Amino acid sequence: MCMCICILYAYARCPCTACALQVFLENQADSLGLSKAQILLVVLYTVVMLAMVMTFILFAIGAWQNEGSFNAVVQSALVSGVGKVSKVSKSRCG
Repeated sequence: MCMCICILYAYARCPCTACALQVFLENQADSLGLSKAQILLVVLYTVVMLAMVMTFILFAIGAWQNEGSFNAVVQSALVSGVGKVSKVSKSRCG
């Protein structure tokens, strides 16, 4: 483990880039008032949300491949609904 202790100034040189980066990130987290627990919770939340999005996409792909008249109606409704939401969101933004 690198035991280099350096503070990042405009012209400061540190022999260990990883240590400099770690010190910089810790200083920034301290200046923002973030604790390690808060950072861990945000990372965990991000991973869980990404997993949920990927699960939804995989389930949607699986459901999209089934053929039948009811599935055709559901797929058409999904496409229409996404188009409507897209139109409404564009009118609100622009």
